[in-house]
Amino acid sequence: MILRKVFVGIGISLIVPWLLYFILYFILKLFIKADFQYHDNYFIVIHFGWIEYIVCFMISLFLYFLGFVIYMKLKN
Repeated sequence: MILRKVFVGIGISLIVPWLLYFILYFILKLFIKADFQYHDNYFIVIHFGWIEYIVCFMISLFLYFLGFVIYMKLKN
């Protein structure tokens, strides 16, 4: 049972960075007009490389396990 929860946590933590990237990408596509290159005062770049992906994975995995530990403490 615990091993299954670990794999679920790893799976969720692998999906979270991708969801974050695509949500930010689509928000930028919806709200920034096509003439963004002429107006640099609201120019926003999404750079989500492998280091950011690993950091986001580690943060989401930590939050998942923190929530799991709190849940198990409250359950007992």
